Amino acid sequence: MIIKSDIVKNNALIQINANLSINEQKIFNFILFCVREKKLKDNTLLTSVSEINKFIGIYINHKQIRANFSNMISTTIEVDILEKDTVKWELSTLIRKVKYNDGYISILLEDELVKNILEPNLYTHLDFRLINQFKSKFSIRVYELAMSYISKKNIYVQLPKLEIDTFKLLMGIDIKNQYTRFAHLKSKVIDKAVSEINETSNIKIDYTLIKSGNKYSHIKFHTKFKNNNLENNFKIMEYQNPTLLTFIDDYLPKYANNKIVGSLNGDNIIYSKNNNSLTLKQNIGDTILKHDVKMDIFIKCYEDRENFEWFNKLDFEQILYDEKEKAYADGFKK
Repeated sequence: MIIKSDIVKNNALIQINANLSINEQKIFNFILFCVREKKLKDNTLLTSVSEINKFIGIYINHKQIRANFSNMISTTIEVDILEKDTVKWELSTLIRKVKYNDGYISILLEDELVKNILEPNLYTHLDFRLINQFKSKFSIRVYELAMSYISKKNIYVQLPKLEIDTFKLLMGIDIKNQYTRFAHLKSKVIDKAVSEINETSNIKIDYTLIKSGNKYSHIKFHTKFKNNNLENNFKIMEYQNPTLLTFIDDYLPKYANNKIVGSLNGDNIIYSKNNNSLTLKQNIGDTILKHDVKMDIFIKCYEDRENFEWFNKLDFEQILYDEKEKAYADGFKK
């Protein structure tokens, strides 16, 4: 089922450092939508000012759009900020070239951007009509970030604890020159985004600030859905891999607790049903893996599941069948 107000966004393109205005973020989502809808030819999108305005829900003229695209072309983005791997990073631009002629616009995109849009490893299902109601660019960033950590159980959106500087990067904030006073960051960015998300969106969000000495060092968002019904649950699953998510949330806790589920750099990875955590067993001690690495391991484990001694295909298929039947019995309709 494809809903016309939906976009599918690569998590790496959510977790970026890019100083984009609220209109530029909405235009970027418009481009993602068009690429996913196969409206591209030779990495070029042909569109119009009126089509952009219709998507983002407000009127901006071609001069304003020119200023927006000018910034998008000159903006360098750092992809996947939450990937804390010091030997892996990526810098790129969003757009290569834009041409305008009498209301029509030609947008040439980078090859890697198109690839990330069309072939995401991990992605998030978003409703652009909801996003377009936000009036703060920070609300869009916090909301999309929260949704990128969605749980199949549709109860909590499990955002990790973030260092304050990492949070600023994810918001597209210049760490050295913008919101250098924490009080301003709290009132103008955090509180404003939280308030608007709670008022406008389908999730409820709160946060805790964590100090190191006399200085705030981390922020932890606490998020849950306002409506946790089965229909929403299955709609979410349709845009991700439902068998992968069932494998992670239902099968592993029952069958793979304290068992090897993979390896990293030659060291075994042990699964624990306590919060679906993964532990890297090393000679010098244990390391709890971070979210981004954890999801890669889960995906690899799912792909290789039949090679593990603890995996039973019939048991897994029974869990999938039971979950579907329970959903139908509780009132979910296709």
